[in-house]
Amino acid sequence: MSCDIRLASDNAQFAAPEIKLGWIGGGGMAVHLAHAVGPSNAALMIMTGDPVSAERALGWGLVSEVVSQAELMTRARALAKTIAARAPIAAETAKVNLKAAFSMPVEKAIEYERDLQTICFATADATEGRAAFKEKRQPVFKRR
Repeated sequence: MSCDIRLASDNAQFAAPEIKLGWIGGGGMAVHLAHAVGPSNAALMIMTGDPVSAERALGWGLVSEVVSQAELMTRARALAKTIAARAPIAAETAKVNLKAAFSMPVEKAIEYERDLQTICFATADATEGRAAFKEKRQPVFKRR
């Protein structure tokens, strides 16, 4: 539940098994799980402790992708490489913005997003991104 993007191998299973041991999960597991899969599916997992398959987790939105076990690390590295090639300030700001989307009222989150966008627009990387788009080339971001 702590990962920004969750990949799973096709043989993975997911559970909130604490109830089988006499307690409940902690650290925000219930709220994060409910946001990810909806309250009813979260209740099913938390109140039974039974595992769900990777395919069910995908259908519920608990994971972003399911790939074969053999492809999992290759896919994870490819995704990390793609994100690392993006403008660093924009990528970091996007992560902060996503967290705000779940922790603020909608109007405040939209206002915060506009503020973050203004910050990104003011970077040299944004200028480079626009120039690269206009020139039909890959941008070279420098974290400025």
